[in-house]
Amino acid sequence: MGDIHWEVSWFVLQSKSRKEFFLLEQLQQREIRTYFPCLHVKRVNPRARKIEPYFPGYIFFQADLQQLGITTFQRMPGAAGLVRFGNDIAIVEDQWVRWIQQKIDAIEEKLHYKIPEYKRGDKIIVHSGIFAGYEAIFDSLLPGSERVRLLLQWLENRYVQVEIPSVQIFLQKQVDG
Repeated sequence: MGDIHWEVSWFVLQSKSRKEFFLLEQLQQREIRTYFPCLHVKRVNPRARKIEPYFPGYIFFQADLQQLGITTFQRMPGAAGLVRFGNDIAIVEDQWVRWIQQKIDAIEEKLHYKIPEYKRGDKIIVHSGIFAGYEAIFDSLLPGSERVRLLLQWLENRYVQVEIPSVQIFLQKQVDG
């Protein structure tokens, strides 16, 4: 393993297939500091898991490997082994863990974008995407997604039904004459 001075560093432990949450519990029971980046997801099925791993199959942990021993992690229930590059155990710099945390926070912020309360019949402007600049009439919010259904004014004042991400629209301001 070369001349690496372990001390307390971040490492990555690979879990067995679909055992990430079980392995996370194993680490936490041993009071090992962990970071398991996950995203909250909206599911149509209310019984489906609401949290999904950002890196399925991998958990970051911080420990002194010399003190705890590498075999602790190789033989841990649910673990497939430490991530290695060749014969060397991969060490993750603190700055990368912080960067991943910031990235996850930014993604979570976007995922929890609150869709404004539109009513059926509201006049809408599409501000981005392939229909940017078009006027439309709000029809409905599609269940279980961040998409909306609009009636888009098309050629010769005909309307066509389109479904687009809700972040691409805003309410047309009423201008008094």
